[in-house]
Amino acid sequence: MRTPAVNYDQYQTYQIKQGNVESSENPIFRYTQLTSRITRYLTFHLPSAGLDPPAVGQAPDLTIYYYVTGSETGRTPVQSYKIGWRAAPFIESGENFRLYRPNTLVLDVVDRALDELVWRGSVVLKTGENGIDYRALSSDLGRLLRSYPALPEK
Repeated sequence: MRTPAVNYDQYQTYQIKQGNVESSENPIFRYTQLTSRITRYLTFHLPSAGLDPPAVGQAPDLTIYYYVTGSETGRTPVQSYKIGWRAAPFIESGENFRLYRPNTLVLDVVDRALDELVWRGSVVLKTGENGIDYRALSSDLGRLLRSYPALPEK
């Protein structure tokens, strides 16, 4: 559901970055196979949320940070951007500050110009005997992106 605090229609371009979370604060996975799949999936599916990569030489409207928790932690992942009134959508959607279960993929969508969080979403990734189930990764990411508020309402 859209919230009046943020006009998501103003955002048209994005860049993707791996979250810069201190490993002492919240251990995260840094596996190349996982991060490349997440980046590929987001690049392919973000246009359905009305977001495209910026033109050459243009600064993006949003920076999308992602990280996957490696274990439960007593602290919320720390990022360098502000969390102000514009962050209301993620608070209203239940993505409040909390402990994340192991293997949780977190997306932080940050207004690049203001350096403020405008949306946070998370999904617990399916796992198998050998860790994260890569076959289920696209459906896990699909569930997460469907909750992004800029998607057309039905």
